[in-house]
Amino acid sequence: MASEVTPASQPARLVSIDGVTVRADTAYTDSSGRERNDLRERVECAVQSLREALGRVLEPGETVLFAARADVRPGVLEQLTAGYYIRFYSRVTLVLTNTRLLCFFVNRAGGWLRSLRVVRWGDLDKAKIALGINQTLELRFRSGKSERFWRLKRADAKKVMLLLPALVAEGGGGGSPGAEWSALCPGCLAALTPGEDRCARCGITFKSEGTLRRWALWMPGGGYFYAGQPAAGVIHFLAEAYLIGLTLWGLYSWRNPPASPNGAPGDPATYLILAVFFGALLALEKWSTLHQCRRLISYFIPEK
Repeated sequence: MASEVTPASQPARLVSIDGVTVRADTAYTDSSGRERNDLRERVECAVQSLREALGRVLEPGETVLFAARADVRPGVLEQLTAGYYIRFYSRVTLVLTNTRLLCFFVNRAGGWLRSLRVVRWGDLDKAKIALGINQTLELRFRSGKSERFWRLKRADAKKVMLLLPALVAEGGGGGSPGAEWSALCPGCLAALTPGEDRCARCGITFKSEGTLRRWALWMPGGGYFYAGQPAAGVIHFLAEAYLIGLTLWGLYSWRNPPASPNGAPGDPATYLILAVFFGALLALEKWSTLHQCRRLISYFIPEK
């Protein structure tokens, strides 16, 4: 029964992983209360990969209850334009504690990318798990905003689904003034202000939208390179370079139409239409790059 495995109804069994306090009776057990080696390994791997950050961000008395890998669920436009590759630059490790939900942006190996958001359980109006092809976690904040994560492992999703009701109901000691995510500086852990590209306390600078626009507009694939996603940058570099070449070819042929097979001059209007068509595709590619990378840098990615 679910009531037999919730944190409030189990005797706490605390362990230390590289100085981080973990509640083993919840972190290592599945939704039925059975201890599983695969869960233990995933949680311990996540904590060890994030130990430097967790050691600083955890508050006195705060204990890790569970950790799970997921992806930030993109919007429909991002899925249509980026497709499969979007899963490589939206990965996070979600760490559930007795007071907060911590969201660490990570690389494919689980290493921290120095971007962190936190929310107190009291700031959540609703949190639910939907099981299916891609297990999805939906969060709705008291501010009215919402966010979704998907691609959780099924066992992780079922365990998170078990923990959420009690954590949200208890509130973890209350909410915060913002009533939603708070982005923290990776250097000093001060709360960051949306739209600002510098930490007011320690001076760390973050990637800015103005610089992103310059990279995205003037360099093929530049938006992704600037956002710290070189693999996506290479793919989009090739796509944009190809479209630029086709657009220039169309414009050149419009001004200098090649002869047809029978020796008659070609129709310049045909090449102008092709140039406009490929130019429109290039503009759409640039626009979708800006749209996707703007979301990425909104998570406060440090410049260095």
